[in-house]
Amino acid sequence: MAAAVEKYQCTLSEELQEKALRELNEKAEWRERDIQALREMVLAHKGLKCPTDDRYLLRFLRAKKFDYDRAYQQLINFYEIRARNMDVMCDMVPSKVMACLNAGVSAILPHRDKQGRKILYFRPGRWNPSEFSIYQILKVNLMSFELVIQDEETQVNGVIALGNFDGITWTHAKSLERRYFKLASNTLQESFPLRFKGLSAINEPSLFDYIFSMVKPFLNEKTRSRQWKETLLSKEDFFNDLQQYNIEIDHQISSVKSDEIDCLPGTYRKLNID
Repeated sequence: MAAAVEKYQCTLSEELQEKALRELNEKAEWRERDIQALREMVLAHKGLKCPTDDRYLLRFLRAKKFDYDRAYQQLINFYEIRARNMDVMCDMVPSKVMACLNAGVSAILPHRDKQGRKILYFRPGRWNPSEFSIYQILKVNLMSFELVIQDEETQVNGVIALGNFDGITWTHAKSLERRYFKLASNTLQESFPLRFKGLSAINEPSLFDYIFSMVKPFLNEKTRSRQWKETLLSKEDFFNDLQQYNIEIDHQISSVKSDEIDCLPGTYRKLNID
């Protein structure tokens, strides 16, 4: 006998529920129906193996403002992008990216900004291209997002990124790959169920414009380290469990029709992505 699916119980404050209704079109009286509709679409895809519990599916619905088709396509994209890039996106568990974690390139800050958004703080100047691949940075960031998106408040308020470019040199710039920027941009914009609200940069080096020129073509128009290292490592079993989910990319995938940032104080460049 199959185990009953645990029903979702909302943990959002009244204020956040109102925000979810206003910005995400999330209606409490329709939520269960909406989740079930997406679940049926997922179960109909025979080549897809992924969680189908209420909480997992709800993150995709929120990310796409409860548009079933767009939420479904984002979920398909989530697994398809990884399947097509397994050479750089395999082994996405903390113990496999220790060089990056030890370097402290990126971390989720413990506090939120004034709008309740979580903050990804990254310091690419700490990346040593001779010691680990830039794709380790991508893996750490995606695992970080995977943890913070468990929180409903983050699903509603979103995430911003703050880049501290102190220490960036031409050695870093010459080690960048266009494929990395395309993959990172497509993952965040097209597949990850996260409201990514924008990017700010501080301590911009003179070569920032060169680096940004590599990122810009892949952006759409709308668009403390040790502590976080230990947090990720403590979730090794969680990320190992995620490795079982995948998609068979030779299955037919139908296309579907196709969301500002007051950032932290200081001198910075803003890039609106939402």
